[in-house]
This record gives sequence, C-alpha cells and structure tokens, in this order.
Amino acid sequence: MSAVSHSDFDGLMSSLGGFGKGDAIGLALSGGPDSMALGFLLTHWAQKHDVQVHGVTVDHGLRAESAQEAKDVQGWTKDWPNFTHHIVRWDGDKPDTRIMEEARKARYALMSGVFQSVSVHNVFVAHHLDDQAETFLIRLSKGSGLDGLSGMRAQQVYEQDGTYPLTFSRPFLATEKQRLIETCEEFNVPYVQDPSNEKNEYLRPRLRAARDVLESEGLSNKRLAATARRLEKARSALEEITDTVYGQFVTHDGAGVRIDARVFREWPEEIGLRVFMKAMKSFQSAQSYGPRLEKMETLYGKIYAGHDTIKETLGGCIIEYQPEASVLTIQPEQVKE
Repeated sequence: MSAVSHSDFDGLMSSLGGFGKGDAIGLALSGGPDSMALGFLLTHWAQKHDVQVHGVTVDHGLRAESAQEAKDVQGWTKDWPNFTHHIVRWDGDKPDTRIMEEARKARYALMSGVFQSVSVHNVFVAHHLDDQAETFLIRLSKGSGLDGLSGMRAQQVYEQDGTYPLTFSRPFLATEKQRLIETCEEFNVPYVQDPSNEKNEYLRPRLRAARDVLESEGLSNKRLAATARRLEKARSALEEITDTVYGQFVTHDGAGVRIDARVFREWPEEIGLRVFMKAMKSFQSAQSYGPRLEKMETLYGKIYAGHDTIKETLGGCIIEYQPEASVLTIQPEQVKE
C-alpha cells in the first residue's frame, strides 16, 4: 500500500471541484495521522492554487496531555504554506455520560465560531474509507434505513442548533487509513496518537478490535464502504424523484405545509414517506436528527392507510390528516397556540 502523492491528491480535489484562486477554506486538524496527512497535502495544493487554509485544532480538555498536543500541532504546521492555525479549547464542566457525543457537538460549535470569524464555509475533514465502514456498521447496529446506511457523503452541509453553517468536504472517503499513515511517514509529517482511540468503552474502537473477525467473514472495510457507496447512489436517485414529487404535491404558506394526499396513492410508499419526511425536515436545522425513523414510519403508516382522521404531535409539529379533504397539514406547535 502506497502513500498518497501530491498528484493523487490533485485528482481527489478535482473530483470535489468548486475551489479556486483567492478562496479561503477550512481544515479540521485533530493532529492524528489522518488529518495531518490531509493538512500536509491540502496546504501544498493550496499553494499551487493561491488558496488560503485555516486549520482548527480543538483541545477538548479531556486528557492532561491535550493542551501540549495542540501546541505541538501548531509547531509542526508553522511552515506549511498558505496556512493559518487556530487552537480553541472546550472549557467548563464535562458530562459524565455520552462524553464522545457531547465532545463532538462541542467540537463542531467551536470550529463553527472560528470559521465564521474568517468567513470560511468549506471545511475539509479527513474521514477515510475505514471510517465509512465503521459508520455503516454503527448505523446498521442502530437499525438505520437506506439513508443512514449510505454513510457519509463526499460533501455535506452541517448546521448545529443554528450555528454558522459549514460544508464538509471529504476527499479521503475511498482511501484506506493505512495509506494516510504511510503518507505521514513518506513526507516526514509528525502526528499525535490519541489513546482514546484504543479504549474499549467507546464503540468505534470496539469495532476496530473486531475487524479481524469481520474480515474473516468477508466483511472487509472495502466491501462495507463499497456497499455504502452503492446505497448512496440509490439514495441520490430517490431524493431526486422525491424533490420532483414534492414540487407537485406540497405547498408552503405562513402557517406551515400542506400536502395533497393523492401523493400517498399515486406513488410508491417509499416516495410518499420521503415527501412526508422532507416536509418535516423543513422545520428543522440542516443537521438536526429530528424524530426517530421508527416514529416517522409508524405515523406515516396511519396516513398511508388513509381511512381515519389523524391529529398527532411529532418533532415539535402538529400533523393533521383529513381523509375527506385528502390533505395533510404540518404546522409547528407554536402556530397553534
């Protein structure tokens, strides 16, 4: 397995597109081998294209060494071309439970603040093929549908609780982690080894520990990531059809959303469900998880049956179905107060 060369990276950047002379872009820089390999290649690409890169390292304050590690990263990257490094710290009391989830939320909020201050919307992150495979398994274990199992997208908008919106770009989604480690070794790029990546109380490290067993059954990271890519193609096709149908059967007004219930008779159940979910999503932020899929499916099943009047509250919205008028309305709860 070989390192990612500068020419390899040029190809990956071309596939993403949309970045040119005079632009400013962001980089999530944890200091691990994945993000350090990305940062090294990205800043050299940026130098050739006259693009400025702002890197953010978040010190979560969860380990005694983390502050020094952030400073180490700043020192290692001081000579990178077209690069400015920012360190931010997650201060305050830390939660006793769901620590990784809360740390992720804090990280995104802190990064969002920095990138807003420098007017950067496009942020590069180093998620790779192994991460994609792990994401597939995690979501499979939680009973995700097709959308969840399609994994992370190469480019994806993120907005958390009204924070400054970011678009994440992931050039390494089809690249194995080992190649990124070898990239660091090939170009003498130092990196941090985070011991939390090996702790069995966290789900991702447990999945990594099970890798040998999974691969012996044919569930290699490459195959899992390939499955996610195929599901993403199906997801994109369904979303395109849903957008077309949505435009035909859904209207928005000041109070909420009205859906012509004929959509639930004239289109397959999956399309009708997606139209319903898209309407619900219009009341949520770009990255809000909203109601659980199971709850959406249960309520939609009642609507799809089409026999009874329905009035229920879900995800902060009041949903009413009137079979006689053949219309479904969705309104935020405060509108009805």
